[in-house]
Amino acid sequence: MKLSDLGAACAYDRHGHTAVEKLEVRSFGLLLLDLLSHLQVSHDGTFGGGEAAAAAAALRHAAAACTAESLEARPSFAELCADL
Repeated sequence: MKLSDLGAACAYDRHGHTAVEKLEVRSFGLLLLDLLSHLQVSHDGTFGGGEAAAAAAALRHAAAACTAESLEARPSFAELCADL
């Protein structure tokens, strides 16, 4: 399996281009969803116990926030890092 995302394919000033960052955040959320779809699910529907399940839940929550339909509802990368 190969994963790639060129994203904005250029450097951008985060302070003046929040819409570009929100598009990048959506791409990151889609990547998270794809990666989560490849996790091994146990017979009880979880991704394992303890820390593994908590990590998967946190990543699912982050992916949902990143792929919100509204740009304004999506977190910035700084907010996402703080949450994770």
